[in-house]
Amino acid sequence: MSSLDPHRWQQVAALVDEAFEVPAEARAAWLEHACGGDEALRREVETLLRADEESAGFLAESADPHGELFAAAAEARGEAAAGEHAGRRLGSFRLVREIGRGGMGAVYLGERADGQFEQRVAVKLIAAGPDAARLLRDFRRERQILARLEHPNIARLIDGGMDVDGVPYLVMEYVEGEPITAWCAASRLGVRERLRIFLAVCAAVEAAHRAQVIHRDLKPSNILVSGAGEVKLLDFGVARELDLGGEATRTLLPALTPAYAAPEQLRGEATTVATDVYALGLLLYELLAGVRAQRPRREGADELLRVVLAEEPPPPSVAAAEGGGTYAGAAWRRALRGDLDRIVGKALEKEPERRYPSVAALAADLERHLAGEPITARGGALYRAAKLLRRRRLETAAIVLVGAAVAAALLLRRTPAVEPPLRFELLSTFAGSHRQPTLSPDGRRLAFVTEDGAGVPQIFVATLGGGAPRQLTREAAGARTPRWSNDGSIVYAVPGGGIWRVAGGGGPPTRLVERGFHPNLSRDGRSLLYELRTSIVVAHADGSEARPLPGVKLHFPFGGGDPAFSPDGKEVVYFQDTKDPVSGDLFGVPVTGGGPRRLTFDGVLAADPVWSPDGRWIYFSSARSGSLTLWRVPAAGGTPLPVTSGSGEDAEADVAADGGRLVYTNSRAVFALDWLDPASGARRTLLEERTTVTHPSFAPDGRRLAFFRGLAGGGRIATIGADGRGERPLTREGDYVLPDFSADGRSIYAYRLAPAPALVRLPATGGVPESVIARFPLYAHIGAHVDPSGRRAVYPNIVDGEFRSTVVRDLATGVERPLGERLAWPRWSPDGRAIAGSAVAGHLSLCPADGSPCRQLSARDGDPRWSGGWIYFASYTDALGEGDVKPIEIRRVRPDGSGEELVTVLPGAHPVHFFFDVSAGGQLAWCEYRPSRSELWTAALPRSTSAR
Repeated sequence: MSSLDPHRWQQVAALVDEAFEVPAEARAAWLEHACGGDEALRREVETLLRADEESAGFLAESADPHGELFAAAAEARGEAAAGEHAGRRLGSFRLVREIGRGGMGAVYLGERADGQFEQRVAVKLIAAGPDAARLLRDFRRERQILARLEHPNIARLIDGGMDVDGVPYLVMEYVEGEPITAWCAASRLGVRERLRIFLAVCAAVEAAHRAQVIHRDLKPSNILVSGAGEVKLLDFGVARELDLGGEATRTLLPALTPAYAAPEQLRGEATTVATDVYALGLLLYELLAGVRAQRPRREGADELLRVVLAEEPPPPSVAAAEGGGTYAGAAWRRALRGDLDRIVGKALEKEPERRYPSVAALAADLERHLAGEPITARGGALYRAAKLLRRRRLETAAIVLVGAAVAAALLLRRTPAVEPPLRFELLSTFAGSHRQPTLSPDGRRLAFVTEDGAGVPQIFVATLGGGAPRQLTREAAGARTPRWSNDGSIVYAVPGGGIWRVAGGGGPPTRLVERGFHPNLSRDGRSLLYELRTSIVVAHADGSEARPLPGVKLHFPFGGGDPAFSPDGKEVVYFQDTKDPVSGDLFGVPVTGGGPRRLTFDGVLAADPVWSPDGRWIYFSSARSGSLTLWRVPAAGGTPLPVTSGSGEDAEADVAADGGRLVYTNSRAVFALDWLDPASGARRTLLEERTTVTHPSFAPDGRRLAFFRGLAGGGRIATIGADGRGERPLTREGDYVLPDFSADGRSIYAYRLAPAPALVRLPATGGVPESVIARFPLYAHIGAHVDPSGRRAVYPNIVDGEFRSTVVRDLATGVERPLGERLAWPRWSPDGRAIAGSAVAGHLSLCPADGSPCRQLSARDGDPRWSGGWIYFASYTDALGEGDVKPIEIRRVRPDGSGEELVTVLPGAHPVHFFFDVSAGGQLAWCEYRPSRSELWTAALPRSTSAR
């Protein structure tokens, strides 16, 4: 029903109200008489009645604490049904109690019952009944949708299957939390903080859209925030898949919550990404104003229909006065006035085509507002006139048609076209795990890295379209980051062995440079680019006449710039770490010098950049949506646009020379925080995440740990019980890293990254941080440790990537005294007299705090930890290269150098994200990296993407 004629709506609404009073079995005959032969009127009434039946209560809203996974109680099953499955085991899980019930079935709290580790889950069971066939179809559709949604802000699918009676079930991540509106109010968040948490919701919805899924039922009770401040989007039970051909999803039986429904949903029209944009606009309105945007003045379906379909809500800055309390304050309302009013207004346009074209576009405008930049949803005389005309369309219908035509023309000029989704194809049809793909200049061959029979990463070459891969390198230390030359040869790096070249058809390799990594070649094959310590070096293709790129100085000497030539060879794009090793932006710099220019502006990881052949776009992998996905940004700089969906980690992209094909690596790794008692062998997983979990630190009593966990907004420091319970956030904005408990357990030391770098002390139970050392950048002093008295700190001094010294600083006076040896990751002894650390020469050393000569404790090096009269340290079992995951030996030695022994071998450590700690009782906590098989994928790039 598309007409907004008020008389027609009055007629429909009156019939709907009367029909509610007619028994279902008599409605057909009653409608035939009441509609008087008007078939169009009857269809409109029946559509709304079906919508009511499908949503299990047209105006009802459930208080289901698990996000309204089901809309209404299934009364036919009776009260006794509530406990009928409690205690049953389904797969690895046991049902504990029912936590929700609705038309599709019931949701139970479950717990892992296989003894592997402790885990609570939500288990959804389908109901039996006369409509079981339809429910089964809906259930299977939801399972398919959830299986391909991977995002830290979406409640994840853990397992699924059939019970012994053939009843299907889903095992979901269990989320304990409050609806987002209630959580923000209870936490007394300000406007900017609410926008940040709303952006996490946008990231989750955008990830679903990239996976071709529209949610269709976004509302506060489906968006929970945990006590730790983590956002989780729930309930895809009424979600629908977008047709890959570009058609919108249409249904005559929409399941919805009317107070949070878009006009097209109530009209029974097609639902698109714009439907979710509208719902996000309603959510943002409520977060900012404290009241709903769609508020009927009286009860009844007709009034709600009128409000949703024809009434413009007041701007949030005006409506906030009705929210009372904080919302009604003058400062709060001023913060909403202008940009935020316009952004919400654009999201809540009645016509879908006038809204933001995507959730990413809505989020980008909010990011611009937060950054103080101009937004796209600007006002102006024409805009205000169009709004006024639309409100009075019934009186000025002819003028509205003219105004709409003008507005549509403006929108066509100003709104970027929505590009068709990419079609993806798996390339890894051969055995093994593969990564770092690169396409030959003719596009016919693919080089990549995989392990040989001895488990050493080597470069292999395969012909696209068939044939087994052929091994190209046989380096003892392995080969990394291959890149084709225009002559058909391949350059690559050997860890610790420099950069080499080998013919694409095989043969003896030739070393080009003795030291360096991340090689890249210009398109004409004449120039070589690579990283060396904190510099990016340009040389001739044979490695001669090497020179550092002017104006570039990376902060960390272990890489991550990932430099790449532009197609014309005149410019280099690279990642510059600005806050920590994985936080920064892309920059471009002329090869001849002239200073770098920033291409992205949000301080988020941007790795593996590669240019499109026409030089207009730069593709890269980034964690700006949670897990790693592929993005692109104009070569001139600007707002990044998503390319892949986020189903796993997408990285290491390459673009074919003709711009028609993209290849990349996809994996589905998990980061875990694990606990182990070596004496008893007891082990448990405290936390599992798709994003980074790192740097655990035991409290002195061993009962809690501090750690860092990555999130879409950057990450936070939190604490958790050694039993895996009671996680509590200490920071929210992602500006603090590397937590370390104080000796008395009252505080946690950490690095503050912004707004000004500092070493700070956080109360262990939460509170305002206190600066310990101001102007203390992480990249210059990584691994600082405060002594047991809290009076001194020891840390490295790194200047322009060069490890100059390790010093002890008196925190009261600021006086520094160098140690007798340069130690990485120095750690104080319990009595504060000595410091253990990993010496530059490659062994474990012990240095007196007064600067006296140091002595070697072990021929192996590693990050030390003191416990029970021992010094524990981690030692890699062999050389680790880029992307490798190897077991880690935990060894220990006495402070006098005696009794060195192996304690245990920890599985799945990652060279970047591995950290461990030892409690006073000798228990271990470490961050485990659980990689999946890495696969190579390709996508045909539309010409609008690759050549625009």
